[in-house]
Amino acid sequence: MSEDNVFKTVSGIIIEHLGLRDGSVSMESDISGDLGADSLDIIEITMEIEEEFDLEIDNVALEKIRTVGDLVNYIRDGVASLQPRNSGPTKDSDG
Repeated sequence: MSEDNVFKTVSGIIIEHLGLRDGSVSMESDISGDLGADSLDIIEITMEIEEEFDLEIDNVALEKIRTVGDLVNYIRDGVASLQPRNSGPTKDSDG
C-alpha cells in the first residue's frame, strides 16, 4: 500500500473523528499539538486505524508516534510486512 493511500485513509479517520475540515491534516501535523487530539481521541483514532488496516499498534510504538507522518510510516511498514492470507495453493500445481 502506498504512502499516499495510507495518508488519505488515516487523515480521513482523523478529520472525521476530530471534526476538522478537509485539508487541515498534513504529514507534519502533530496529532496532539496541531490537531488538538487528547488522550481519549488518540485511543479512539488508534482503534479505528487498527480496524481499518487489520493491524495492532502496540503501546510502545504509540508512545513514539507524534505526527501523522509517524503514524502513516508505522502503518505502511506494518502492512508491508504482513503475510498475504490464502495466497494460493501450497502444493505444486504442475502435476
